[in-house]
Amino acid sequence: MQYVGQRTRCVLAPRVAVFGCIVERRAHLAAMASLGAGPYCSGEIAAALGRPGPESVAPTRARLIEKGLIYSPAYGLNEFTVPHFDAYIRRSFPLEQPRASA
Repeated sequence: MQYVGQRTRCVLAPRVAVFGCIVERRAHLAAMASLGAGPYCSGEIAAALGRPGPESVAPTRARLIEKGLIYSPAYGLNEFTVPHFDAYIRRSFPLEQPRASA
């Protein structure tokens, strides 16, 4: 029985952490999820957010790695730490398209 409780905490912890994220970090997660199955290139995430390049999303990426929501399987790549977490993010936090400058 104790194993079930531990497993429940492991599954719920990332969900709780997402709700505690600031809007910019949630947008980063939504951009990753919107790209389909990972791993995700930092440049593609930046483009999905309407940002100029991968260096513009690096601070947010670092905070998400610290929180344990994503990790880097290789240089320049990002992946969710929990399997199928991208589907949860797509359902719960759809990516808002960047506003066009007038």
